[in-house]
Amino acid sequence: MKLRKVDYQVLAIVFTAILFCSISLLWSPYRDSGAPTWNEIMPGETTLVQLLSRMGIPDEILGSRGCIRFTYSDSGVSDYYGWGQVDVFLATRKSNVVVVSVSRGRSQSPSGSSVALTEMPNLEKLLLEYGRPDSVTYSPLYGFRYLIWAKEGIAVTTVFVTPSTPWKEMSVANEFLFEPKDMEQILVYETSYAFKANFPCRSMMRLASLPWNGPARDTTGSLDVFPEDPYEWDDIPKPPATITP
Repeated sequence: MKLRKVDYQVLAIVFTAILFCSISLLWSPYRDSGAPTWNEIMPGETTLVQLLSRMGIPDEILGSRGCIRFTYSDSGVSDYYGWGQVDVFLATRKSNVVVVSVSRGRSQSPSGSSVALTEMPNLEKLLLEYGRPDSVTYSPLYGFRYLIWAKEGIAVTTVFVTPSTPWKEMSVANEFLFEPKDMEQILVYETSYAFKANFPCRSMMRLASLPWNGPARDTTGSLDVFPEDPYEWDDIPKPPATITP
């Protein structure tokens, strides 16, 4: 994998962190963050060295306002949907550099679709695992909604078709994993970007990783006409009842 775009100041910080934090390859001081895990990477726990050991050198390294963004991507895949377009955000915690969130998207390319379809959930799978989300907001993507399970540390951008569309047919375009928080620590309705300004690494996130304060428009200028929360929660799927002997 070739390193295609590098912020060299950030690269110097990265290698300095590796030098001083190499012990974290064997031990992480951040345990039980409660965040979901993807590819053995857990926000709030996985260190920089552990990330590099697991994922290798990224295609792109950028830094801004105390945060570092590693991007692992496939060529020819869009920013919004690209499987392989995995952004890992890191920040300094107690003299160590730690993953604070992970954003990944579904592939639209034929070569990557089989991986995406097996790993990326639809809305039914998420509701069965986490229940009703804490919040539903608009997405910057036309016809999509942004669902947040704050205390579970997961948010998704998911398509909304019609109120009668089965849950399992509502596909997930982007999944965002973060350190679990209370809802009031996350959202603010003062700007288009609905994450609070102090949300870790918000300034480096792509649009699909953010909730949005207002309906999006399609390429013809048509406005999303559905309500901000258009889902029929009375019909939410539930796990099958467990029968005890």
